[in-house]
Formats: sequence, structure tokens, C-alpha cells
Amino acid sequence: PWAWLAGCLLLILALARPQWWDFEHPAIRQGHDLLLAIDISGSMRAQDFSRDGQPVSRLDLLKQHLKAFVARREHDRMGIVLFADDALTFAPMSSDRALLNTFIDDIRAGLAGEKTALGEAIALAVERLRVMPPESRILVLMTDGANTAGDITPAAAARLAREAGIRTFIIGIGSDGKVLFPRGPVEKPEVVTLPPDEALLRRLAEDTRGRYYRAASPQDMTRILKDIDRLAPTLMRDPAHAYREDWYWLPLLAGMALLAWAETKRRRILPT
Repeated sequence: PWAWLAGCLLLILALARPQWWDFEHPAIRQGHDLLLAIDISGSMRAQDFSRDGQPVSRLDLLKQHLKAFVARREHDRMGIVLFADDALTFAPMSSDRALLNTFIDDIRAGLAGEKTALGEAIALAVERLRVMPPESRILVLMTDGANTAGDITPAAAARLAREAGIRTFIIGIGSDGKVLFPRGPVEKPEVVTLPPDEALLRRLAEDTRGRYYRAASPQDMTRILKDIDRLAPTLMRDPAHAYREDWYWLPLLAGMALLAWAETKRRRILPT
């Protein structure tokens, strides 16, 4: 009788579906959620800079420095927003450095038009960063122009960034003097003046409690990005995970074995 009773109890236990839960605690890592907002308007083709004696556009110089910047900030998650006539998400937040560098290589001036929608860029960055931990949100905005497009004003977008607690760093790219501006692949470059709107960019940095930098030379760009590198690391938590494992099969097998053994024993002692 005890075997029958034990077997039945084990089957009842199996029906209750016992489980083992294993909780993986959230990982703590140092880093930021950093969004790069990059101006790709037509003026970013202007050739203020040089490399090995050859003229280099504002955008090409920026891309070169950004790849080194991304490589150095190994603990950050980064994404890319591009803006010209409008703003668009070009690369989602990722810690994959090789993927980010591939995205940077693919950036071209004029992909989204010729104008500059600063307000749209900041507003889109706020939307992307709002879901990240509040203490880690950083926007690095890189532009060479004034606001010339978009339905959202830079001031309104700056208020959104401030309310979301996003720390903003703005880099104004370009020199005050005359620069070469290529109009086409075979046309001779024009000599034009295309300085950034420093008054607007400084005001945006102040409105977001951020900082404004002026990059008028390759050395400036190196210094600026290294200054941003010195940001204090923020503790971030990756999500916790729970794993469930079913153990009902143990009492099920044990109960069935006991009942089978009890039935075999009962038949042996029955008179033939």
C-alpha cells in the first residue's frame, strides 16, 4: 500500500508542475548612451581642410575623426541621426564598433537634401534617447550651418532636450574665411564663405545646459572629441533575466516507476 500511496502522491506533485527559477542579476557597466547627430547638408561639402596636401571636405574630416572617437569609447552605446532638409535615424543604438564604422563610411553629403533642419535633428535625438537611462543620455550635434529647414524650431527642440535631461555637446564645423566649394564632379570649385552660425549654436548649448565647441581646423576636431572623451563614466544597468526550468518529469517518472513496481508485486502475490 505504501508504494501505491507514494506513487499517487508523486503523480499529484508532477501535475503541480514544479519549476526551478534562476535569476541573472542585471550587469553593471560603465558608459553612456550617446547619439551622434551629423549635418549632411550641401554645405558640408565645403573644403576647409586638407590632408596630405589635398583639400578635404568638412564631412570627410568629421567622418575620419568620428571613427577614432567611436573606437575609443568602447563602453558606450552609440547611434547616428543624420539631418539636412529633414532628420532621420541612420544607425540604431549599438555597442558594435565595426557596425558603427560601416554606417559612418556610408554617410554622404546631400543624402537628405541641401538645407539644415537643426530643430528636427535635436527633436529626433530626444525621441531616440528618451527611452535610455536618464543619467546616461548624451547628444553630440555636429553642424556647419544655420537652421534653414524643418517645422520644429531649434529653441523648441532645445527645451525638449533640457526637459529630458539630455546633456548636449554642439560642434560648429568650418572656418570664417573663404573656402572651396565643389559644385559638381567636373566643375571648378567656387570660392565661398560658409561660417557656422555661432550665436545660434552657443545659445542651443546654453539652453540644453551643454557645451559649444568650434572646430576650425583638424587640430580643433581632435581636441574637441578628446574633451568629450573625458566625460565621467555613468553606471548603467543591463536588464535582468530570469530563466525557468521544468522539473515535473522527475516526480512523474518516480511515481510511474513506483506504481509499476507496486502492480508487479501485487500480481506476484495474487493466487493463481
